Amino acid sequence: MQPLPDLTNPFLVHIGNPDLLQQLTHSFSANYTGFNSRNFRNLQVALQGDISQHQITPATTVLSGGVQQIQYVNVDGVWHVSSNLAYGFPIGDQRKGNSSIGVHVRYGRDASFVNGQENITTGLGWGSNLKLNFHPVERLFIEALGSVDYTGALYSIYANQNTKTWLQNYSLDASWELPGAVTLASNYSLQITGSQGALPSRSVALWNASISRGLPARPQPAGPLLRFWHPQYGQQFHANRRPQLCRNTADQPAGQNTFTKSRISI
Repeated sequence: MQPLPDLTNPFLVHIGNPDLLQQLTHSFSANYTGFNSRNFRNLQVALQGDISQHQITPATTVLSGGVQQIQYVNVDGVWHVSSNLAYGFPIGDQRKGNSSIGVHVRYGRDASFVNGQENITTGLGWGSNLKLNFHPVERLFIEALGSVDYTGALYSIYANQNTKTWLQNYSLDASWELPGAVTLASNYSLQITGSQGALPSRSVALWNASISRGLPARPQPAGPLLRFWHPQYGQQFHANRRPQLCRNTADQPAGQNTFTKSRISI
């Protein structure tokens, strides 16, 4: 805490501040949840926030030769607030599945000092998501997910360092139980990341598919669960569960080889 330089790193010099005050952070939150048992609809709302008193923040001074001198000081006016909203509802006659929609936002203000100038950082973000669980016919199950998020950081000085990022995620899962204890399953996911400064946008996709068939289980005497290790497949087998023979096919992102593998699962 003494105003003496710490020269452990000659290129990053820390100086104590005997006048530094204790930081105090005040937080608040409010939540609401509503559920209608007649139509199976629900609503959730949440609000959170915080405000700091005597926020401890670095004050950086760039000296000749690229040496940085840092001293921690107190500032006020630092706060953050965020909110989330989610609405869920059934699909069709409530037996076909359900869906939910969510929205979230956040906003914040931080402060620091660079070469004696106060640098205000404004952080903002928002996003939404959609989830769908649907089984239109017996033994067919479909789940779809989608989300979009935006994140930004804006600086009062050095505006050329401002960042804005978009992120999108999508996935689709489906499984169909056929006669003869045969199950077809597939999964597809896609992630799209927007450009970040000099970095271009990119996307990654992954597809998985499998087919499995359940084998009839032989009656087992009552007793504790029995387990043993198969030396060839390296898999724990449970004596009182029905085994399955599965074959998986996975398609990797562009630029990677496609592979097929077989496995035995329990």
